[in-house]
Amino acid sequence: QTFYEYKSGEISLFELTPGTNPDNKNTKQIPAKINPNDLLLTDLGYFCLNTFNKIIQKRAFFISRFKIGTCIWDSEMQKPIELKKVLMGVKGNAYQMEVKIGADEKTRVSCRLICLRVKEEVANKRRMRLKKEAKKKGRIPSAQSLALADWTIMITNVSEKCIHSEMLWRIYAIRWQIELLFKQLKSVLQVHHSNTGNEYRLKCETYGKLIMGTFISRIHGTINAELWNTNKRELSMDKFYKRIQERAFHLLELLLTSVGKAVTYLKKEVGCLIKNCMKCRQQSRTTTLQSIEENVFLIVEDLKVYS
Repeated sequence: QTFYEYKSGEISLFELTPGTNPDNKNTKQIPAKINPNDLLLTDLGYFCLNTFNKIIQKRAFFISRFKIGTCIWDSEMQKPIELKKVLMGVKGNAYQMEVKIGADEKTRVSCRLICLRVKEEVANKRRMRLKKEAKKKGRIPSAQSLALADWTIMITNVSEKCIHSEMLWRIYAIRWQIELLFKQLKSVLQVHHSNTGNEYRLKCETYGKLIMGTFISRIHGTINAELWNTNKRELSMDKFYKRIQERAFHLLELLLTSVGKAVTYLKKEVGCLIKNCMKCRQQSRTTTLQSIEENVFLIVEDLKVYS
């Protein structure tokens, strides 16, 4: 379980839990990590109405995928909403409404429900996946879930004035940055590989790799933020991880003799690496930071991703 503050690159949580535990079991710890004016991005596995309410109480914000099957009421609580029926009558590619979601009055959440129509091939792939997953469990997917595959449905407590509906999905796509972090931990640091069958040796090895990953990510985040704020340039996480890894053994040798020498060496090397680890500019593709600066009007203290 990981908390990643995207703007600074800070990792404030690395917790190892049993792989059989559902992500939803870890939602209770989220509100404690949230401060006023933070914007939290999570995937569907962390959908929890009680957690969303606590985030609202802390005057913070969230964007989440909507869990199909959750009760939806109009904002006046006069009648339940049949989302499938509503969307069947929508002509455009986007639809939104102010709603309250949840069957239990105590945990019911007031939020904005945003529905964005997807391409036909995307919808067909989703339906195929739904059928395949249902077949594994000896079930048949519901007519509602198959119909709603035509849409990406999200909820948020951010107002339309701050982030309009068409922009919301692009903001939510920033959540993919934590997946890129996991990718670096696997591809570069090989955190998911080990040659030992000893439980305690495995734990030491895993924690060592996670410590190194957190260390590199924090340095990268600090440099990246400074580069962007001064020159509108970005540091490639992939290149930076690999260059530090190439110097890891020598860094370890220095640490075993003198921490001061190790720090001096690292500062010097990082300064040299910056020029060689810059992201290449692509005119046809907007980077995440460009997207944030050009399109996000909500002023948030932190942009936190949890996965």
